[in-house]
Amino acid sequence: MEVEDREKVVRHLWDLYTQRQSGSGRRSTTRLPRFWQEAFEAAYDPLSSDVPAVRNAAVSEIAKMPIRFINVVDPFPLQSKGIREHLRKIKETKKSKEIGSNS
Repeated sequence: MEVEDREKVVRHLWDLYTQRQSGSGRRSTTRLPRFWQEAFEAAYDPLSSDVPAVRNAAVSEIAKMPIRFINVVDPFPLQSKGIREHLRKIKETKKSKEIGSNS
């Protein structure tokens, strides 16, 4: 699957996640797999940013995760720990780049 297609999936599932969290409209019965819930929780601030570039970067980072993690169905419940670790590493890399550019 191409990155652009993955980004569409991420955006669609983010919309489902935020609709479910806000409780707006009729109550969604859609339950997202644990991977997506944890990815969206970890990236909530950038995904909900008012700055489009920040939102797009967060979507892109999630979409670039290894294909085995980009499943709409969550066949392996233990994979979520690996996803949290992957997101943590992405965050650390960004922080170190920011620190390096400010020096």
